[in-house]
Amino acid sequence: MTVRPGQDLTPFLTPDDITRFAAAIDAAARGDVRATIEHELAGLVVEESLTVPRLEDLLLSDPAPAWAYSRWCVDQAMRWMLFHEDPRTDEAVRLTLACTHAEKLDTLVDDPLRLTEYGTLVAACDWVCHQLAVYELGGLRDFLDVKAEPGLVDRADQVRAWPASPMGVYEFMGIVGPTLVLRDVVDGAEVRVLNVGAMSDRSPDAYLVGRIVPVSVEPGLMFESRPVVVDLTTAQEVAARIDVDQPLGWLVALAAARDEGRLPIGFSCTEQTPFTSDLTIMAPQDRAEPVAPRMQDLIDRGHSAAVADAIGVLEVGLIAAEVNADSVGPVVPHVTAALQVPGAFEAAIDECTGPGTAQGWLLLAEAAPEHVRQRCLDLAARARAA
Repeated sequence: MTVRPGQDLTPFLTPDDITRFAAAIDAAARGDVRATIEHELAGLVVEESLTVPRLEDLLLSDPAPAWAYSRWCVDQAMRWMLFHEDPRTDEAVRLTLACTHAEKLDTLVDDPLRLTEYGTLVAACDWVCHQLAVYELGGLRDFLDVKAEPGLVDRADQVRAWPASPMGVYEFMGIVGPTLVLRDVVDGAEVRVLNVGAMSDRSPDAYLVGRIVPVSVEPGLMFESRPVVVDLTTAQEVAARIDVDQPLGWLVALAAARDEGRLPIGFSCTEQTPFTSDLTIMAPQDRAEPVAPRMQDLIDRGHSAAVADAIGVLEVGLIAAEVNADSVGPVVPHVTAALQVPGAFEAAIDECTGPGTAQGWLLLAEAAPEHVRQRCLDLAARARAA
């Protein structure tokens, strides 16, 4: 059975549903992705939920990078808190509603049912709420200490250092190899983080509010989740409050930006991503989209729709590399995601390694994150042979 997002689950939950959810929490804490998916699908499913697609993403890389398991730990911490009705999640929801959803609250104050459903949606998908519950209120640290087992923690990447990582604000400066080059707005220092798509579909003059955490792969840092975009004024206000070590200063600055109309309502609710990248993903849709001619050609040649779509992305990446080597950085996160689609790498050997493509694959390899770099190099070798 499925229910709409935010709908009260209580009338629909059976003892078996609760048992399944608990089993999913336990399996996740062990680091067992497949068992977690099985338990999630066997229980009550929320319409348009991205829980299972995000878990399936961990299985595509075989194995997924260790930092993706650290990100899963962050997600699990929030789900664990919600399952046990941790009062800190209620506090996080109240703070988020008051600071960044006050305009919406004015329309819901006389409708308790809609207010409850809206609060449930905030708890489920608002980045600000998750940051508060998991980091500022200590949910991640407690999850790692109390619930997470070695089977999960040992697969993660420096995750025990993540709870102490502070919120920051950064100006995007450019892309060099597999890294985003940023300027810390607080102290002006240059910071380099792993490029997994934080700037995808964003203006190059963006300012990013997010939490940078340590990882073992170069350059040694990354965003713990896709950061939010703010304007210059808001970035300066966030930086000023962080600089004086004001508790929850970043949240106060975001609240002011909302009050003054510099940030839209729901600015932190619309960009959920897989664990292995910062590319946004959409909830499953039933609507049929027109098929592009090239994609139809690939399907007619025996490729699945998913593989055909991935090949299209890889071809765009090769074109970007051919036209301008400096344009590779923005497309690499998409190429990375495409190479993780089951069957896409094998199909790319036939479809994307024609004469003249070797240099493109080498350029993509230089900018690709570690877990797909070898695939790009293998495709370059095949292209050289062609």
